[in-house]
Parts: sequence; structure tokens; C-alpha cells
Amino acid sequence: IKYSNRIRKVTQPLRDHFGIDYFTYHRIDQSGKYTVLVDRPDWAEHYVSTKIFLGDPYLRHPQVYKTGMYLMDSHGSEEYKSTVMKAGKNVLNIDIGVISIEKKDNQVEFFGFCANKKTSCLQHLYLNDSCLLKSFSIHFKKELYSILHHMKEETCSLLELKGEDYLNSVPDFSSLSLTARIAYLKDLGMKIE
Repeated sequence: IKYSNRIRKVTQPLRDHFGIDYFTYHRIDQSGKYTVLVDRPDWAEHYVSTKIFLGDPYLRHPQVYKTGMYLMDSHGSEEYKSTVMKAGKNVLNIDIGVISIEKKDNQVEFFGFCANKKTSCLQHLYLNDSCLLKSFSIHFKKELYSILHHMKEETCSLLELKGEDYLNSVPDFSSLSLTARIAYLKDLGMKIE
């Protein structure tokens, strides 16, 4: 909240050009240290006061994640997804979220973009121009480097905050099983693939 005006200024192009109403950044290192910046303090307050973080599948040990771009509602328990989608609609008027995950050796970074499908082009960006979202991630880190660097010293521990859920090594990610992939390729006559 203390940096919200500066963050909001940096994220203004997302609102102006694409109708993206909410942006979130968070980083988790191997020891569970957690850094987060958001451009909507009202959502941060709601998220904390209602303890949504306790079931958040994006707040686990870095080993769980893969680099990639995902729809936010494709991860997590059904209860979590229902809670977040309902709260997101009520607090932020959003109904679509995209998250870019960048995993490195000692940490994982998350760049989240949320909007309303009717008033944004987020769905188009996700499907056709994800490079524009990735370019914003680079811009965000560059513009807020001093804050991000300073916040490394003020991190909280996800292990203390979430307990066992932080150590859950089974991701709540929807993905195709190896068996389904092999069966599909086999049906296409491409088993060798």
C-alpha cells in the first residue's frame, strides 16, 4: 500500500491501452521469502482480511512452478477459484486473469494481469500477443527496481504465513497427463512424437 501511487503510475499504460484493471507482482525465493506489489490497495486489503492467501496456489515453494503463461483460474482448488472469481468480480469488476510465471534457479516471479472481458483486450493479448504482456513485466521490474530491491529486506515468510500449504509439492495446476498426451499422439499416428 505504501508504494501504491508509484505502482499505479507504472501500470497506467495497461489500463489506458488494454483495459487491464489490476496488476500484481510477487516473488518467492527458495527459503520462502515473499515480496509482493499490487496496483490496487483495495484488493490487497480484501485479500488479506478475508484470508484468501491461505488457499492461494500461487504462494507455494518455487519448485512447484514452471515458466509459462497461464489463465489464473486454471490453477487451484475449486473452492479457491470460486472464492477468487466471486471476490474479483465484486471488488475489482474483473472476470479474467492471466499470470506469467518466470522460474529461475533460486526464485520464481509472478506477473498477474486481470480485467473485465467486455472492456479489455486481455483475452486477445493472452492468446495472440503475449509478448506485449512479457514486455510489461520487464518494464515493471526496471521502473520499480529500487522498491523491489528495498523490499528484499522487508520480506515475510510464506512458511510462517501458510504453514503446510506452502510446502505442498503437488501443484493445483490443470495440465494434461502424460498418458493423455501419448494417447492423443497415438490416435494421430504420431506415437513416436
